[in-house]
Amino acid sequence: MKKVFVRHGRQTRRATRDEIRALTLRETPEVFETLPATGAAWTDLDLPRLREHFHTVAPKASSVEAGLIDLAITVRLAVVQAGQTLPTNAGLVLFGREPQRYNSSWGITALRIRGTTFDRDLVIDRRELTGTADALVEAGQQFVADHMQVAYQFKMNHVKRQDLPQYSLDAVREAITNAVAHRDYQPAETTQMRMFDDRLEVQNPGGLLPGLTLDAVLRGGIARRRNEVISEFLKQWGYVEKAGFGIVFIRQRMRKLGAGEPRFEATPIHFIATLPAREPQA
Repeated sequence: MKKVFVRHGRQTRRATRDEIRALTLRETPEVFETLPATGAAWTDLDLPRLREHFHTVAPKASSVEAGLIDLAITVRLAVVQAGQTLPTNAGLVLFGREPQRYNSSWGITALRIRGTTFDRDLVIDRRELTGTADALVEAGQQFVADHMQVAYQFKMNHVKRQDLPQYSLDAVREAITNAVAHRDYQPAETTQMRMFDDRLEVQNPGGLLPGLTLDAVLRGGIARRRNEVISEFLKQWGYVEKAGFGIVFIRQRMRKLGAGEPRFEATPIHFIATLPAREPQA
């Protein structure tokens, strides 16, 4: 095994296990989701739901505990450490009975703010959304649906009215899914949803992976993902329209709605998607 050394001032010494782990996660942040979840046990997973998921692909194996464990390990939802089967971070995010019990930062903080600038006194609704990855996507979309305005009009020669919502819920769903799938799960920071009068902002912890640029991400088709396991399960469950083309999909839906062009920003520690509200027609 190769030795790793770190330098402090003029001194060089052998790195500790925690320092090696920190260096590895900094250079390859994709590793984090497959590490064992701190403080969690195998029984902290929703085993009936996990068994139901695997039933379609391996009904006999998933019906017994040993077979279920083997399946979970194969797809990196669990690992064996010191003779114990433990859920990975991805396993807890996807199938945990109470994921935020072990890491409160894995939720979404959703705010409805009156006006167009942030002011704590203008927050008219705040919800701390919790649950597994798919539950967070559903709850986030519902939050927007609960607060957005829907106008309507009657077109000539049409009996039924046409609804004119502020946002395409398909685009909203994709933006939240992207945040949940691609966020950095290491920082003590929740994903943020801020709904103003004129826009929706979805901000997730974690900048772009090393080697990626915003231009490349905006073009779509990027195969590299921070959370391969979480992203793949969300895709299997139908929350991802087309892997690598989420931003393209959001743009298409917003244009179809007649809203402004969505904006995307990447900082060293965050990724922010801004969806303009459709302006009322005169």
